[in-house]
Amino acid sequence: LGYGFDHCFPRSQGRLFAEFLEQGAIFLTEYPPSVAPKAGNFVQRNRLIAGTTLGTLVVEAAIRSGSHITAHFANDYGRLVFAVPGPVSNPYSEGTKFLLTQGAIPVTSAKDILAHLAADYHLPFVRGAAVSQLSGNLAPAEQKVLQFLAERGALSFSELVAEINLPFLRTT
Repeated sequence: LGYGFDHCFPRSQGRLFAEFLEQGAIFLTEYPPSVAPKAGNFVQRNRLIAGTTLGTLVVEAAIRSGSHITAHFANDYGRLVFAVPGPVSNPYSEGTKFLLTQGAIPVTSAKDILAHLAADYHLPFVRGAAVSQLSGNLAPAEQKVLQFLAERGALSFSELVAEINLPFLRTT
């Protein structure tokens, strides 16, 4: 989080935050409970996000954006950086297009990510094989999402929510 646990940002997400906690979610912050959300804290938080993941996927990003900054942290930490190529007319594709010119891995479906993770961790990638090996430390709901994406391929978030029927996946 880009703030302490005495706060919720945005405030309108307080109920959702509480629901996640009830379902066993874990939130991480380096800030004392009293620290309020402010822009610079989120940049600092992004370095932690990049450092605790196997890779960072950037779906949309302006050249100067938090997503772009997170991708740079991931690259600096030796993590994989993935980018979704977007329409040339979309200003929020500028960041992903730039990342692709800098060596980010293009992603058009979940299979692209799984194939690279399998290769990077020396796992065989036979439809679903890498999923079972990569998902060992994931919660059952996370395993379900990963398995579903490996089997179905590219989906919009709305399609995923409609198909997988997990209570914490919401579009609003």
